Amino acid sequence: MVSQAAQSILAILAALTLVAVAALLVQAIAGSRRPEPSARASPRTAPLAVVIPAHDEAGALPATLESVTPQLHPGDRVIVVADNCADATAEVARRGGAEVVVRQDATRVGKGFALQAGVDALAGSTPNVVVFLDADCVLAADALDHLANSCQRWRAPIQASYELTAPQTEDSHERLSRFAWRIRTGLRPRGYARLGLPCHLLGAGMALPWEIVRSVRLASPHLAEDVLLGLDLALRGTPARFCPEAAVLSQLPPSARGREEQRTRWVHGHLQLVGSHVWPLLRRATTQRDLAALALAADLLAPPLSVLTGVAAALWAAALILFAFTGLWLALALSSLAMGGVTLFLALCWRACGRDLIGLRELARIPGKIASVATMVVAYAAGRRSAWNRSERS
Repeated sequence: MVSQAAQSILAILAALTLVAVAALLVQAIAGSRRPEPSARASPRTAPLAVVIPAHDEAGALPATLESVTPQLHPGDRVIVVADNCADATAEVARRGGAEVVVRQDATRVGKGFALQAGVDALAGSTPNVVVFLDADCVLAADALDHLANSCQRWRAPIQASYELTAPQTEDSHERLSRFAWRIRTGLRPRGYARLGLPCHLLGAGMALPWEIVRSVRLASPHLAEDVLLGLDLALRGTPARFCPEAAVLSQLPPSARGREEQRTRWVHGHLQLVGSHVWPLLRRATTQRDLAALALAADLLAPPLSVLTGVAAALWAAALILFAFTGLWLALALSSLAMGGVTLFLALCWRACGRDLIGLRELARIPGKIASVATMVVAYAAGRRSAWNRSERS
């Protein structure tokens, strides 16, 4: 019967949405507790290396190097990979005291190839820890010590808190983006960390022990090469851990086009990883009783926040229409739970990290935000997929 088939499809979709919502609620509830005061990092003695991939970043690179240099100890190295650059990135890096690797290869484009070039340059040395930092980011005080100490303690990949700072002028769209970013890179991993669960790697502000770095190949054209690396390591039994004491600061691309390109790349990269890694993570979770793999699979199932909100609302509306015409209630019950869970999650997030950003003006922009990201999802499904490009800065 058509109505029964429709209810089954809606119920399955609502149940999958509920899995993602349950993970989000766990993260939000645990992450919303008042954080403990951050302690000063203990002095470290082991040498580390900082690898900074840079594609046409001559303008942003000086601030990045200025934040790194005061945190270096004797024996540390800073390597900037000037990757397919058409500007003075290499010269600026040398003036800033960094070692420079110049990479020109138009056939292998993507951040992963630049990361691999930086690691290859370390082959003659043995740093205990390698920290990866984007060229448009700056380190907060003591970040290197916190990352290195955590890396040494856990012998596992470590991810810093990745924060977006406010631009000089900020509109409602940018405030919504920063709110979503705070949730994605701060509240959610902090919640998992408080429960002893892992997090995703985010590229900027990630630290890996040398024995892990030399055992993996970073060269990849993947749109989310950093998250991909973290998931592959989790499948090997070494998932990443979150270090909230270490902070990395950046800004959204200032141009609307740059923000759109960046968001499209993130959304398409996320969808690729859902298709390639959710099942392997679930298989590891069931066959090896690996709670960390299960937690990462549930987290990965949670799409971008605007997509999740739109999906939950659409499922609820469709189930309501089905109920009105047929009286079938299961899909409506499940979708109502999912919609209620999304609403509760957003309320918890707003209370924890959004009260200074989100007001009535921003709420009015949410439907447009949902439509924008939905367009990206449709484009991905239709085969119009993003390639790696540096986000426009101006």
